[in-house]
Amino acid sequence: MKPAFCEKHGVQQFVMTSPLLAAAITQGESIKETDLRRLQIESLGKTFEYFVDREFLDEFMIAPDKRILILKDRDKPSKQLNDRLIIQKIVREMKWVCPVCLKAVISGMVF
Repeated sequence: MKPAFCEKHGVQQFVMTSPLLAAAITQGESIKETDLRRLQIESLGKTFEYFVDREFLDEFMIAPDKRILILKDRDKPSKQLNDRLIIQKIVREMKWVCPVCLKAVISGMVF
């Protein structure tokens, strides 16, 4: 999260999402509930949660049919990378958006 200015909501702690979802928020378009996915990344003993679209996950050849996808970052003590490399690719492609705008788009959707 990083602070940034939203034209509608002022300064907010922006969050990351997929480029298509970020563009839809910017343009005020609606998102089909069936196209939305919850991505959880477990890293450093914490779970980070993001909302992305199905096509975004499909670009990385990740099971886009699952509503909730959990990826595990590397495990330093056992020296296992787990999903580390794919997580890095995904995060590089994500865009920052206002969390209030994102919440308005996803509110009412059940996961």
